[in-house]
Amino acid sequence: MWFEMTAGNKQLVTLKNPQKCCYTSIFWDTLEQELYAADEKGYVYIINVYQEDKIIIKKPCEEKIKRIEIIEEGFEKKVDFEETKQDEITQK
Repeated sequence: MWFEMTAGNKQLVTLKNPQKCCYTSIFWDTLEQELYAADEKGYVYIINVYQEDKIIIKKPCEEKIKRIEIIEEGFEKKVDFEETKQDEITQK
Protein backbone atom coordinates (compact mmCIF):
# COMPACT_ATOMS: atom_id res chain seq x y z
CA MET A 1 0.00 0.00 0.00
CA TRP A 2 1.30 3.46 -0.83
CA PHE A 3 0.02 7.00 -1.17
CA GLU A 4 0.22 8.58 -4.60
CA MET A 5 -0.12 12.29 -5.30
CA THR A 6 0.30 13.62 -8.83
CA ALA A 7 -0.94 16.98 -10.14
CA GLY A 8 -3.36 17.42 -7.25
CA ASN A 9 -4.74 13.89 -7.62
CA LYS A 10 -4.48 12.04 -4.31
CA GLN A 11 -5.10 8.33 -4.08
CA LEU A 12 -4.24 5.42 -1.86
CA VAL A 13 -2.94 2.46 -3.84
CA THR A 14 -2.99 -1.06 -2.42
CA LEU A 15 -1.36 -4.20 -3.72
CA LYS A 16 -2.77 -7.50 -2.53
CA ASN A 17 -0.18 -10.15 -1.93
CA PRO A 18 -0.67 -12.96 -4.48
CA GLN A 19 0.64 -15.44 -1.86
CA LYS A 20 -2.17 -14.39 0.53
CA CYS A 21 0.21 -13.51 3.36
CA CYS A 22 1.61 -10.35 4.97
CA TYR A 23 4.36 -8.21 3.55
CA THR A 24 7.19 -8.05 6.09
CA SER A 25 9.58 -5.47 4.64
CA ILE A 26 9.69 -2.79 1.93
CA PHE A 27 12.51 -0.78 0.40
CA TRP A 28 12.34 2.13 -2.07
CA ASP A 29 15.02 2.15 -4.80
CA THR A 30 15.46 5.87 -5.49
CA LEU A 31 17.64 5.35 -8.55
CA GLU A 32 15.32 2.97 -10.42
CA GLN A 33 12.12 4.36 -8.82
CA GLU A 34 10.93 0.86 -7.86
CA LEU A 35 9.45 -0.52 -4.68
CA TYR A 36 10.87 -3.79 -3.31
CA ALA A 37 8.65 -5.79 -0.96
CA ALA A 38 9.22 -9.08 0.85
CA ASP A 39 6.77 -11.39 2.57
CA GLU A 40 6.29 -14.16 5.15
CA LYS A 41 6.73 -16.96 2.60
CA GLY A 42 10.15 -15.82 1.30
CA TYR A 43 9.00 -14.00 -1.84
CA VAL A 44 10.46 -10.72 -3.10
CA TYR A 45 8.41 -8.40 -5.32
CA ILE A 46 9.89 -5.64 -7.50
CA ILE A 47 7.07 -3.20 -8.18
CA ASN A 48 6.97 -0.37 -10.68
CA VAL A 49 4.60 1.96 -8.82
CA TYR A 50 3.95 4.00 -11.96
CA GLN A 51 2.80 0.93 -13.91
CA GLU A 52 1.25 -1.32 -11.28
CA ASP A 53 0.84 -4.24 -13.68
CA LYS A 54 4.65 -4.49 -13.97
CA ILE A 55 5.67 -6.71 -11.05
CA ILE A 56 8.61 -9.10 -10.90
CA ILE A 57 8.30 -11.95 -8.38
CA LYS A 58 11.26 -14.00 -7.09
CA LYS A 59 11.56 -16.54 -4.27
CA PRO A 60 15.13 -16.43 -2.90
CA CYS A 61 14.38 -18.40 0.28
CA GLU A 62 11.82 -20.56 2.07
CA GLU A 63 11.65 -18.53 5.29
CA LYS A 64 10.01 -15.25 6.27
CA ILE A 65 12.07 -12.24 5.13
CA LYS A 66 12.60 -9.72 7.95
CA ARG A 67 14.55 -7.05 6.05
CA ILE A 68 15.22 -6.15 2.43
CA GLU A 69 17.49 -3.49 0.90
CA ILE A 70 19.36 -2.67 -2.31
CA ILE A 71 23.15 -2.55 -2.28
CA GLU A 72 24.94 -0.72 -5.11
CA GLU A 73 28.40 -2.12 -5.90
CA GLY A 74 29.89 -0.30 -8.87
CA PHE A 75 27.62 -1.06 -11.81
CA GLU A 76 25.97 -4.00 -10.06
CA LYS A 77 22.86 -3.90 -7.93
CA LYS A 78 22.28 -6.62 -5.32
CA VAL A 79 19.21 -7.34 -3.25
CA ASP A 80 20.18 -8.11 0.33
CA PHE A 81 17.69 -9.68 2.72
CA GLU A 82 17.58 -11.16 6.19
CA GLU A 83 15.57 -14.32 6.80
CA THR A 84 13.79 -15.40 9.94
CA LYS A 85 15.31 -18.76 10.85
CA GLN A 86 13.00 -21.56 11.93
CA ASP A 87 14.44 -21.62 15.47
CA GLU A 88 13.64 -17.88 15.86
CA ILE A 89 10.01 -18.58 14.97
CA THR A 90 9.62 -21.44 17.48
CA GLN A 91 11.13 -19.37 20.33
CA LYS A 92 8.46 -16.65 20.02
